[in-house]
Amino acid sequence: MKDILWIYLLDYSGSSILIYINDQEQIEKPNRSVVSHFLYGLKEAAGEFEEDEINIMVLDNALFFLIEEPVTNSILVLKSKLQSNTELVSQKLRTIKEGFVQKFGEKANVLQHEREKLFSSFKMEVKQLISPLENNDLLKNKN
Repeated sequence: MKDILWIYLLDYSGSSILIYINDQEQIEKPNRSVVSHFLYGLKEAAGEFEEDEINIMVLDNALFFLIEEPVTNSILVLKSKLQSNTELVSQKLRTIKEGFVQKFGEKANVLQHEREKLFSSFKMEVKQLISPLENNDLLKNKN
């Protein structure tokens, strides 16, 4: 599945956590500090969010999908290829957000080592959600 390139979580403090990176593409894991600033810039450019609204931005031949998660005061940011089907990618992002709320919504104050375990299992769930999709599922119909 090559259309979704990566997914990050941007928390209330502006720090980012890598949730998913497409291991089928030759993507180098970016510098965490640079990513945090970039994602924060995207958030600021997107402006205010309506409830369950996904903001989509085109930048550097790619699509960026942003959705706010108010329970944990976080934002999920997904990068996909420009030709991706925005409806299908948006649907996947909403599903990921719902899974995130179920896993972390009431656990904002857990200890760091417990949080790492939760994130590890959440990352596996996201990978399983994205991986079964065939590459053509996310491409726009050219007809």
